[in-house]
Amino acid sequence: IGLKLAREMWGDKYQIIVATHLDKGHLHNHFCFNSVSYLDGSKYNYSKSEQKRLREVSDRLCREYGLSVIENPRKAPSRPLYLDEKNGKPTRYNVYREDLREAINGSRDLQHMMKYLADKGYEIDFSGEHWKMKLPQYRHFTRLDTLDGRLTPDFIRSCLGGASRYGNYKARISYSPHMPEQYKNAWKPHQKTTGILALYYHWCYQLGIFPKGTDYKPASPLMKEELRKLDEITAQVRYMSKHNISTLSDLHADREKNQTEMNKLIDYRQHLRNKVRRATPAEKETLRAEKQGVTEQITELRKRLKYADGIEKRSAHIEALTAEVSEADTEATNVAKLIAVTKKYTRIDELTPEILNAFVDKIVIHEREKKDGKRTQQIDIYYSYVGIVDIPTDEEMREMEREYMQRTTRQTA
Repeated sequence: IGLKLAREMWGDKYQIIVATHLDKGHLHNHFCFNSVSYLDGSKYNYSKSEQKRLREVSDRLCREYGLSVIENPRKAPSRPLYLDEKNGKPTRYNVYREDLREAINGSRDLQHMMKYLADKGYEIDFSGEHWKMKLPQYRHFTRLDTLDGRLTPDFIRSCLGGASRYGNYKARISYSPHMPEQYKNAWKPHQKTTGILALYYHWCYQLGIFPKGTDYKPASPLMKEELRKLDEITAQVRYMSKHNISTLSDLHADREKNQTEMNKLIDYRQHLRNKVRRATPAEKETLRAEKQGVTEQITELRKRLKYADGIEKRSAHIEALTAEVSEADTEATNVAKLIAVTKKYTRIDELTPEILNAFVDKIVIHEREKKDGKRTQQIDIYYSYVGIVDIPTDEEMREMEREYMQRTTRQTA
């Protein structure tokens, strides 16, 4: 199949090598070719039309050989996102899918489904043929049919109420598995049911009409996102504690050690790959098992390097925020001191050296300058606790007054 595809796409103009990988569970081809034609020297342009032609030729050949094809191709997610979703981590899209499934199964009509999602904090747009949703912290909406190709308006309407035999469900809030049990029931989103309705629910539960053994998990996607960040910070803190990292120099030394070790393992894995190509069938199994073990070590080292990068970025961010808070505290303290001095001299009849020293820290007189036939001399007055105060000139004051009058005129018009 790979050879036929290469001949049809490039074989008449370009030199090409087709390599088929058999060492994985999914067989696939790699194409390596000289992008400069050996016939006329033209450069190959991998344009959108060429991408479409490649997809069409590949799909046709796969159908001829009875292989599956991607019927509705779409943009692939980034590799980190793909790996997180594959490993079941709570990515944004996994959270969307879980909450959508709850909303569809627990709502008997579209209005209650929309209310369910709104109660969980989502912004929804169910207009047009492509329904969309998003959380407030994200800028763009996500189409439901990109989360799952089946999630079309007609399909959603046909699936409503799959688990809501006794009415529409209310939005539930789920907690992180790391949250202590005593805090999970600290917040009650709804009032306790009392009276005859509570008695009815009690006997429905006792008779087995309501399922037993279920756990109550109220759900907030915003909380899930924050808990995901908290889990990330927790993992970084545990990594620092485990490897005795307390300063940036410790972090850099640890990262350099991991990077050096990972580079050696990558070189050794490449050496094993080369040996697999020349080994006998019996030796290949042993070499591949050894290569798999090296790959697992490399994966662990990459995770450590990711922790180190995250710790360094977060440390820089915390340091910048700490400096801002410290600067703001200093400014607030200085303003308070200036107010105290001002209250001390509420009525000034005569400017004495004592008053001048209380309000002015220093005065800087610059050299005289001559410009356009006029001599000017800049004088900077540093007031106590607040430094230089930028006082506008007469021309700037007139300009500000004109802008103010224009705004006032527009507002009253």
